[in-house]
Amino acid sequence: MRWRSDDLDIRLGGPGKPPPARKPPEMSRRGNSRAILVTAIIGLIGCPFMGLVAWAWGRRELARIQGGVVDPVQEGRVRAAMIIGIVGVIYNAIMMLLLGSALAFGLRTLYDAMNSVLGPGAHGSP
Repeated sequence: MRWRSDDLDIRLGGPGKPPPARKPPEMSRRGNSRAILVTAIIGLIGCPFMGLVAWAWGRRELARIQGGVVDPVQEGRVRAAMIIGIVGVIYNAIMMLLLGSALAFGLRTLYDAMNSVLGPGAHGSP
């Protein structure tokens, strides 16, 4: 007796139901995981806009991976890029707040120093 592939009937959907149809990953297009990772690193270094782009792009790429359009091997790199993008946005927001506070404090100190040197009527009021 010779064994044939149709002798064994294993189906994920149960008896009588065909397995769910999935598109095979496009091997010519492996996804954008490297580009997303580079964008996230640029966002971490100092461009918060690029961090937002990496975050949104990563979400879209994960949806494509879960939909079976892109090779699932890329999922780890895409998730790492999304996390780096999120951290970059938060880090840059904190740095902007600190820089703005330092600038405001420095300008206020300079204004007070100028008033103490020039006198109370030097800024234009009688």
